[in-house]
Amino acid sequence: MDESRKKVLWICAAILAAPRLVEMKDGQNSAAQAGVTMDAIQKAERIMQQIDCRYPAGKVPGRD
Repeated sequence: MDESRKKVLWICAAILAAPRLVEMKDGQNSAAQAGVTMDAIQKAERIMQQIDCRYPAGKVPGRD
């Protein structure tokens, strides 16, 4: 995985995790925070896979 894809996954995961992490109380179990983070990363990976299936590399949408 190249660095640009890692950055995109990081941003997507942060967006997905933020609402759940905000609702947590300060000092709550770090295992729960790790679980929320891992769940967000998995969701972001699935989103990226769906985008890759829909728009394969080298093809620009609208220019087929």
